[in-house]
Amino acid sequence: MATPKNRIAALVPTVTSALAAIDGTTLAEGTYFLNVANRTAGQISVSLAVTEGGQPADADWFDFGVLVLPNNTHSRWPMPLRAGQVLWGRASSAGLAVQCFALERK
Repeated sequence: MATPKNRIAALVPTVTSALAAIDGTTLAEGTYFLNVANRTAGQISVSLAVTEGGQPADADWFDFGVLVLPNNTHSRWPMPLRAGQVLWGRASSAGLAVQCFALERK
């Protein structure tokens, strides 16, 4: 049976934050759908990275300074993540929410 798994977080402005850790217990490795929603009337930039556990280095950012238009979204699919990887995010200002969804087979 497939079980929905997700992580939802509001990004703290200018702070690099861990959004999801693929630890095999809370979240399993698999293919995820990533959605960034701008809840404001102004554009906000977002940066997203995947690492093998530690803070992102320059080469870990797969989206950097992408503008999310007012009251709009930025999405990534497919987003393959394996055990030990961590998804990171950073926003230029307040107002972005990140959703990371997957179906896990049990």
